[in-house]
Amino acid sequence: MSIERRRAPRINLLKPVPGRVGPEEQPIEVRQMSVGGMLIDTATQLSPLGLHEFSLALDDRTVTLVRGEIVHSRYTVDGSTVTYTFGVAFAQLPDDADEQVRRFVAALQQSGAKQA
Repeated sequence: MSIERRRAPRINLLKPVPGRVGPEEQPIEVRQMSVGGMLIDTATQLSPLGLHEFSLALDDRTVTLVRGEIVHSRYTVDGSTVTYTFGVAFAQLPDDADEQVRRFVAALQQSGAKQA
């Protein structure tokens, strides 16, 4: 039996949310999200140390800026393509970003999206 370590359950996104990470604005796709963090895919290896800045397109009108730390990672290789998957725990969210994430997650839950 596994022990749940998350403060809030992640929800599977039916359609990945696009975003960017770091000063180079490398593309990411958010596959799961909760009020406490997210699961992302990217072609870029991210350091497990320190905080990373992410910009997320949670809706069509605004970009939400969040910070988070890498809490786990893995990678898959398909031919010559490497995809990195990272679990990110949100940290030091400004109030407006926290509210945008909470609204997004609440809308997912209301739509009947499945928990991860």
